[in-house]
Amino acid sequence: MAHAPHVGVNAPGLAAPERPPDVVAPQAGGLGEGRDANQDNGRLDSATSKHDATLVALFALAGFELRRIDADSWLVCRWDLSRELSQAELAGFAQQVGVRL
Repeated sequence: MAHAPHVGVNAPGLAAPERPPDVVAPQAGGLGEGRDANQDNGRLDSATSKHDATLVALFALAGFELRRIDADSWLVCRWDLSRELSQAELAGFAQQVGVRL
């Protein structure tokens, strides 16, 4: 039986991939410059981040994109429409469009 050079692990395109370059963490003053100062304030902001992420996910399930503008404002988008809402208005809007909070 003859040796088949292009079978199994010797087949073209099946060579082991090259090792990816090492990932280097950004230095101070690099990519993190635009971060909100509240993101570094510990546990309270962690709970707020989780609450915000839950709101974003609930609106996404209903077909809306929800983005925080600032501490008291949200931008809700769907198709080519958008609306700015305060934190207080968000619950009412959610009820109107069928998002269960």
